[in-house]
Amino acid sequence: MAKIPIPEEILGQLYSRFLPSPCPVPESPLDLPQLLLDDQECLSLVLSRVLGFGIVLLAGVIKLPQILSIVGNHSAEGISVNAYMLETFGYVYNLSFAIQMGYPVTAYGEFALILVQNLIVLSLIFYYNGSIRSSFAVPVAYVCMTAVMTFGVIQIEVLRALTGLNALTAVGSRLPQIVKNYKSGSVGSLSLLTCLALALGSMVRVYTTLKEVNEPTILLGFIVSGSLNLTVLGQVIYYSYIKPSGSKAEETKEKSEKKTN
Repeated sequence: MAKIPIPEEILGQLYSRFLPSPCPVPESPLDLPQLLLDDQECLSLVLSRVLGFGIVLLAGVIKLPQILSIVGNHSAEGISVNAYMLETFGYVYNLSFAIQMGYPVTAYGEFALILVQNLIVLSLIFYYNGSIRSSFAVPVAYVCMTAVMTFGVIQIEVLRALTGLNALTAVGSRLPQIVKNYKSGSVGSLSLLTCLALALGSMVRVYTTLKEVNEPTILLGFIVSGSLNLTVLGQVIYYSYIKPSGSKAEETKEKSEKKTN
């Protein structure tokens, strides 16, 4: 069976996207597996690049379960609006910084996709909380803020300083939600799938940041964010699946004791 030749232009684009600059370009795509096996550093960089693309693709739907959960319940109960607003601000300045620094799309592409979805979630939160005006005004304000930061109105040094606050932003955007879940003993409309995807995405980003982005503050932000996302995920699992079973068991025990008495 004759092989279908691949145009050199297409090969060049594929190599430039998936093969980082330190990696040698193979003469044929068939030589690529052996090249990666022989060069462990190149293999780790390619893995980072592929994982980065995977994160970007996942980011396109990562908040969809949360959006559907709010719409389906006709309620944003249990979701901290302050936490979401701070999280969204974090995506705004990180996206703007990455674009101005010229990082590869695999290193920041999900910021833009999650930002759009966060604006939808914020709009829904305000809408179902009865603030129709804010459901429109708040997303518009974030869009304007993103434009101002991305197109050079805000100097890169200011954005770099903001990325230095990534760890604090992660704490500020997750801790209110964690505390709210604990105090209410419930996770309300929080989506398990969204929380799971965020936790996994943060941990993968730790690896890709180590390989592709030389910014310790961004790395620290992902480490802290990953830890807090895992905490929220644990709460969702506990309050949605473990605690209800425990509560039923306690109720059954109390009923049996009453009958005995």
